[in-house]
Amino acid sequence: MTRFALLLMTTALLASCASGGDRLTRRGVPTEADAPGLAGSAQLAPQALTVGACAAFFWSRDGQHRFLVFDNETAGVTRIFIDGRSEPFAAPPQRAGYISGDPYRRAWNDPARDLDISLTGTIGESLPTGLQIDRAVLRVRRSEGGEMVIPVAGQYVCRGAPQIAGSRPGP
Repeated sequence: MTRFALLLMTTALLASCASGGDRLTRRGVPTEADAPGLAGSAQLAPQALTVGACAAFFWSRDGQHRFLVFDNETAGVTRIFIDGRSEPFAAPPQRAGYISGDPYRRAWNDPARDLDISLTGTIGESLPTGLQIDRAVLRVRRSEGGEMVIPVAGQYVCRGAPQIAGSRPGP
C-alpha cells in the first residue's frame, strides 16, 4: 500500500473517531442508527473510540477501500460488515503493546449465524496515529464449506487523553 493511500485511510480513521462525538461514546458501541446516512452503504458506519481505548480498523484493499472491521480490543467488541450488514461479535479483550513484527490474530465463531471468521496479519511500521497492520486477510467460513477471503489493510490505534492547554506531561 502506498504511503498516500495509508495517509487517506488515517485521515478517514481520525474523522471516524472524531465524528462519533459524545452522543456515541456515552451509549457504547454505535449502530447504523447512529449514522443513518450510512445505513444502506456497503461498509461499516463510523465507529467511536473512547479515550483510553485501543482498536484495530480494517478496510478492503480493493479500489473502494470499504471500512469492514472495527475491533475494539479494549472493550472486547468487534463489528464486521458481512452479508450486507454490520454484525456485532464479542471477543475477549486483548493486550495492548504490539510492536513491529508481532502477529495480529483474531477469531470469532458464531454457530447461530453459521460464521467462523478469522483476521490475521502482521504488525508493521509505526505511524503518527498508531501502527500499520500488513499482509492482513479476513476469512469468513460457513459450515457448508463456503469461504470468502478478503485482503484488508489495517491500522491499530490507541486514543489517548486530550491535552489541556497549558499542561505538561508528567515526569
